[in-house]
This record gives sequence, C-alpha cells and structure tokens, in this order.
Amino acid sequence: MNRIITLQGVYDGSGVSAIASALGNELSSSLDLSVALIDLRPNNRLSTYFSKETTTKGISRVYFENETLEKQFTALTANLTLLSLGSSSENTLEEYEAFWLSRWWESLIPSLLQPFDLVILCLPNFHSLKCRSIKRALDELKLNTFEILVLEPTTNCAYQVSLHTPRLMQKHWLVNRFNPKVSIQSDIFLIWQSLYPKQLIPVKLYHDSLLLEAHGKRHSITEYRPDSLTSQNIRNLVAWLKNQ
Repeated sequence: MNRIITLQGVYDGSGVSAIASALGNELSSSLDLSVALIDLRPNNRLSTYFSKETTTKGISRVYFENETLEKQFTALTANLTLLSLGSSSENTLEEYEAFWLSRWWESLIPSLLQPFDLVILCLPNFHSLKCRSIKRALDELKLNTFEILVLEPTTNCAYQVSLHTPRLMQKHWLVNRFNPKVSIQSDIFLIWQSLYPKQLIPVKLYHDSLLLEAHGKRHSITEYRPDSLTSQNIRNLVAWLKNQ
C-alpha cells in the first residue's frame, strides 16, 4: 500500500470528507497504522466529522500567526491524527490567495508526512488551481501517491468525466453514493465500467442515509455504525487498497 493517498472530487460536495474520515478510522484501527488525515481545502470540512474542536488550528496559522506546526495537529485516537488548512477571521481572501501563491507551504510537506505510516490528503476538486499546485509539489518531491478521484454516478458528473477524460486517466476512480434503484446511475456505472476498467476501483460506495446521521453526531460512519452498509463498503475498499 502506498504511504500517501490523495482524495479529491470532480466537484465540491462529492463526499470526500465522509470517505476520508471513514477510511482513516478503518485503516488506523483494523491495520494498526499511524494515520494522518490532512485537509488542504479552504473549508476545513473534514473537521466536522470529529467531535474534537479543531477549527482554531491549521497549517495557515503557521504562516499567518508564526505558530509551530506541531501545535496544529489534533490527536483523534491513539493512531489517528487530523491536520486542517485552518482559518482566521482576521485574514482576508486576498491574503489566503497570497498564501497559496507563495508556495511557502510546500516546504512543510516532508514534515507533514514523516511521522506517520500513512497519510490521506484531502485535496480541492480537480478543477482547482490549488489542487494543481499541490500535485506539482508532490511530483517535484518525487512522492509516490495513490490518487483517488471520487465520482457520483450522475449526469453532471458523467459530463465532467467525458469533458476532462485525458486529465483523469492517471487516477483511480471511486464511485460514491451509488443507488442501484436509480436506473440512470446503473447505466452510467456500466458505461464507466466498460470504457474505463483500469481506472474504476472495483469497490463502490452505496447510498446510505446513516451517513447523515453519523455526520450530525460528528463521527465517521465506521466509528458510529460499523454495521452499516457504508462501513462494509469501506472495509472492502481497505482490503482492495492493501493489494495495491
């Protein structure tokens, strides 16, 4: 298994945070790995899946407040750690854009990765210039990453995939929120399966209403309801990832 897994959606709201929280919890507990969840998206969405308060912490505070990087990590369990991009009400949008353009944060990447057995990076959607900047930095550091692109079997997502196929061919596609009762979703999945068998991960995540309940309680689904359909899907995904 690769030491670095990147997760991103075709567009915002694809379910990256729910998947990352569940995957991190399952990998750290079932495989007894030291796992870091690093959220490099401006909305710090991943932190809402955990009960510990993390909104005042983040990589950006090292840049804006001259704080140490070590203080920005939040230990969620003995083996699971969270690091967000962070935010501050005192900083403007223009200052955050300058933060990204400075490429200062790239120097932190080796320090972010070193203490952990496995790192899951949540990236901005693949259209984002920020995502391209992060990918370039990882490539320049010659870090071997396992790239997962989260897809929903909807007409909008299918259109985006057809529009940008050449840029997506090096990624592994994970279908999320699949509902076999919706015929168009089954049709789209079969088309992807036929046209892109090497890209499509042979595990799909089914639509599960318990995800909303778990999020409302600020827990990952695998922690909140390990008997749920999504939890079983995540365990299947982990079993598949072990062989990659």
